[in-house]
Amino acid sequence: MSAQRWLAIGVAGAALVLAACGGDDTVDPGNTTTSVTNAPPTVTVPNPDLCAQRPEGPLPVELTWQADPALQEGQTTIWTIRVRNTAITPIGIPFATAQQADVVLRLAGTEYYRWSKDRSFAQVSSCKTLPVGASYTIRLPEERPFTVLPGTYNLEIVLTVDGEPISQTDFVAVAPPPRQP
Repeated sequence: MSAQRWLAIGVAGAALVLAACGGDDTVDPGNTTTSVTNAPPTVTVPNPDLCAQRPEGPLPVELTWQADPALQEGQTTIWTIRVRNTAITPIGIPFATAQQADVVLRLAGTEYYRWSKDRSFAQVSSCKTLPVGASYTIRLPEERPFTVLPGTYNLEIVLTVDGEPISQTDFVAVAPPPRQP
């Protein structure tokens, strides 16, 4: 086998190891971008022990969200979800796949929109480490024109934690499409 082929195999193997270990905190497969804020420089390396030592019950996190631009029928948007550690100790957030979050819109119990619908995600587990009070941001770009009719919907933001997803509900308005001159 040629040296170039061995080099290519070695690079591919290293990329798989880094992906499985969560070696990159800025870009995540599956059209999801994450970035850590308010974290000291020493926490850039994930601590899988925090995920292995996960306490019983839901993780102590606060979820906030934003759609930019505001939701409008026929337009695209970017969902931004901020995850903040509200515990008094560092926490590990385990994910079973590259998908870290989802967004769902419902009206009278009927689901009209799910960000993850018709998307696939790398089947790699990872652990996101968050120090006390630190947060990170997940961006979910919606490149497809928004097809939900105008109105007010029940919004569910889901942090797709391995074993026990965490969700928060809110209301969101979808505006009519822009008027054509």
